[in-house]
Amino acid sequence: SLQYNEAKVEQSAGVAIVFGDKVLLGHMTKRKWWGGYTIPKGHLDGKETIEQAALRETFEEVGIRIPRKLLPSKYQTCPYVKKGKGH
Repeated sequence: SLQYNEAKVEQSAGVAIVFGDKVLLGHMTKRKWWGGYTIPKGHLDGKETIEQAALRETFEEVGIRIPRKLLPSKYQTCPYVKKGKGH
């Protein structure tokens, strides 16, 4: 993991599934039912690549298998900062 302003930064990966004007969201674990939704995503396991983790997490969380060829050749990243024990 990396350091970002003295906080632990963990890598995670996911896929935004868009159909027309709709985006598939799932409920985040350990969050209240309102305001706790996000795209299917999760942490990288071992030496997984970002692409491998994104495909695995999408299948694990919503049961959709996405062929690797459908992933874009470029993708965006942003830091995920874990805010202590009660984040």
